[in-house]
Amino acid sequence: MEDIRSTDWAANVKDVFDTRPRNGAHDNVVWVARVKEEHNLTDYLTKGGHHICVSGPTGSGKSSLVQTCVARMISKGLYQHAATVQLTNQSNFNWELLKKRIFIASIESIPASKFTKLRQKISEQLAPIIGGAANITKTFLLERVSDITKNWDLHSICSFISSIGIILILDDFEKADDEIVGAVSNMLKVMSQSYPGRIIIVGTGDIYSKLIQFDQALDQRMKALTVASMGTPKESWGFLASGFNRLNLSHPGSRSRPSSQSDLRDAIDLVHDCANGLLKSLNTLGQDVSIGALRGSVSLHEIEKASENMIYMTLRQFRAQYRQLHEILMNHGEAIILLKHLIDKGITSWFDVEDIIDELHHWHPNEVIRFIDILVEADFFVRSGTDRNVLFVVKPTMMHVLGTVISKPQKYRSQYDSFRSVNQLSFLFR
Repeated sequence: MEDIRSTDWAANVKDVFDTRPRNGAHDNVVWVARVKEEHNLTDYLTKGGHHICVSGPTGSGKSSLVQTCVARMISKGLYQHAATVQLTNQSNFNWELLKKRIFIASIESIPASKFTKLRQKISEQLAPIIGGAANITKTFLLERVSDITKNWDLHSICSFISSIGIILILDDFEKADDEIVGAVSNMLKVMSQSYPGRIIIVGTGDIYSKLIQFDQALDQRMKALTVASMGTPKESWGFLASGFNRLNLSHPGSRSRPSSQSDLRDAIDLVHDCANGLLKSLNTLGQDVSIGALRGSVSLHEIEKASENMIYMTLRQFRAQYRQLHEILMNHGEAIILLKHLIDKGITSWFDVEDIIDELHHWHPNEVIRFIDILVEADFFVRSGTDRNVLFVVKPTMMHVLGTVISKPQKYRSQYDSFRSVNQLSFLFR
């Protein structure tokens, strides 16, 4: 057995429970299928020429889902390769810099075995700039990125992406300013009208509507997919258990360590209390539990300790936001009804606004919309989708943990007693 206190062990744990986006198409990556979302995204990727907008709460696994489905399409020969560009909210991140990032990511994404075959196409595409240089290399191109992209217009970008068979992924798109949103909106239009190719936009917030605002016709050229938390507590536990198995750690429910059904149920409940199907939170929990595991085993007590610590740290991290939420609910008490309803349904899911209106049938539809808009305007929720009919929470961990401690006050009072704003919220929800 590995020395669990060693640097190697910590590295192995972080590799298995990696909080960064992962490619679930690789055999050595822990992955629990999200059947509906994977089916929908695969369907969008294989049919028609639509671009795709993938939105949802922070930490829900949007980027991992995209990476996984695209990798499977590449392995089947439906696409050549994929280039991912992550946007930032740095003040100097503008359209000119994004053009450079797109070019760099496109070149770097081409495997060496394919670059040789694509060299002629790339030379032809860039001939006016690089002078038809023969036997170009990746290094040669990357050193000239500024010269290549400074006069690039939208047709130049789309033609280049299309000619070398890249599917372009723009991630963290909520960080795009109006200049970039407008330029990308136009790029989607040009690509749809003139070049074969596919662009996937990924991000939190109402990224779909922002793009549509610049060009209403994009509504016919782009498919929208919302990704929220994993479906059930058992699926969340299945993800963690797969990671424990990969690390050769026995755990409640594992074959190597018979345990009572009550231990397994308690473990599933504890994972749900703090992480509730959010991929990033599950990986963080998996790291915390595994690094401290003793004698190759994960006990229920260790899971409980890590879960309670995560809940406490979440309450601490978001105490200012809890105070803001309390002030809003004090001024708009009816909105508590909506928030309670969403917490009961599973706050880290995404919701159809029309379903919410039907479920809260004792309120007039306009009142329900008013409750929703109050929480959206305060930046606690987002309305997205083709008709802004999709609703999801901005900070899912914050809201889920609030729901946990409010619904189980006897169990978690020690975690939230020291936070005045959470205490005040708990009184409002009684």
